[in-house]
Amino acid sequence: MAEPLIRMANIRKSYGRVQALVDANFHVNEKEIVGLLGDNGAGKSTLIKVLSGAVPLTSGDIFVRGKKVNFRSTSDAIAEGIETIYQDSALVTQLSIARAMHFDSDLIILDEPTNNLGVAETQGVLSFVRSARDSGHSCIFIAHNIHHVFQVVDRIVVMRRGKVVADDIDPKKTTVAEVERVITGMSDKEIRDAISDGRDSHG
Repeated sequence: MAEPLIRMANIRKSYGRVQALVDANFHVNEKEIVGLLGDNGAGKSTLIKVLSGAVPLTSGDIFVRGKKVNFRSTSDAIAEGIETIYQDSALVTQLSIARAMHFDSDLIILDEPTNNLGVAETQGVLSFVRSARDSGHSCIFIAHNIHHVFQVVDRIVVMRRGKVVADDIDPKKTTVAEVERVITGMSDKEIRDAISDGRDSHG
């Protein structure tokens, strides 16, 4: 298998006694749109902040195209082709006019970009995500609205309590309800059973 564009291995992040990330493993392939889902406090934002260089990791490794990197700042991440767009960024409302090919970055992280947007603006963001893949970029798409995620992503990753609990959910072979069950805290065995049941039922 080809080396993924981004690979995060055994990432830990502690704030004092609080473990925000616990041995989290995460990857994004070339030209892949990954939906990152999880309840509030699941660790999504912390994982993204570590990957974007906004906060330092406590332990673990980050690789870009197989090369180990050490992000001390967002500038370091940007230099490696990782761009982050946050929900309160003015860029979000411009995404419907902006073409993804204008981005120099290899990976575009969209952190809750559809929050507080109207229908037309939301559709603009979703179409931006689709065009990002078409123009050769990878994306990480974080959203509370699972329906938005299902519309554009190739693969869904679910986090819970600082860990990645599922990383290979295919939105074409599962349902929103099944993913919601994973997010809310089924056991690992129940998760595996639900995913395999979904694959069976969807042929």
